[in-house]
Amino acid sequence: MWPRSVSAATHWPVIGRTSTATSFRGWAPEARQPDGCRCASHAGWLPAGWSQRTVDSLRARDSARGVGGAVREDLVTRNVAKLVRLPTPERAETRVLSVDEGRTLLRGAQPDRLFAALVLLMVLGLRRSEVLGLRWSDVDLERGELRICQGLHYVGRKLQFLPPKTRRSRRTVPLPGLCSAALVEHRRLQDLERGRSPHPWSDSELVFVSVVGTPVDPRPSRTASAGCVTSLVSRG
Repeated sequence: MWPRSVSAATHWPVIGRTSTATSFRGWAPEARQPDGCRCASHAGWLPAGWSQRTVDSLRARDSARGVGGAVREDLVTRNVAKLVRLPTPERAETRVLSVDEGRTLLRGAQPDRLFAALVLLMVLGLRRSEVLGLRWSDVDLERGELRICQGLHYVGRKLQFLPPKTRRSRRTVPLPGLCSAALVEHRRLQDLERGRSPHPWSDSELVFVSVVGTPVDPRPSRTASAGCVTSLVSRG
């Protein structure tokens, strides 16, 4: 139980990045627990797909932060929550596609308007946010390379373009022939789509956009009905 003068909703875990903290705060109004708890790591409302390690880590951090508030208010003399050491979890073996399965997937997805995005995900191993944040100015087809300068994230109940978290993540990636060919064809089709669109086209300069030129929402729930490849891209 939280001390009466310590609010679980205000004692957030120490999480490295402002955008991450903002996203947790954005989810807080959706939490309505019987005991009034609204802390970020409450297992009753965590988004599906979070690992047990993430759940345990957030719960431990929330507890340490909350008890820290109690220490500052002289309600307790020591923050014992900081002594918690989480056990190392057993990692499940990741199932990846074989080369033949990858080729089959690419052949089947070729008619999709975001086919090139799937190619970049599979061949280059880019993150979903990196692919959806790519601009044409980041792509140099003549030199056969692209630059990772930003990512598209859903933070604080809105889409935001954020720089890579580390200097190492800001990088230049060589483009194999398959990727270059897919991007050339994608640009040709995108120009046709822009010219034929009955709706005003949002000139965002992004490589991968919706049917009206706006950024592709990375959340799976927003793209599940938008086509197979769009759904795959949204799930990373």
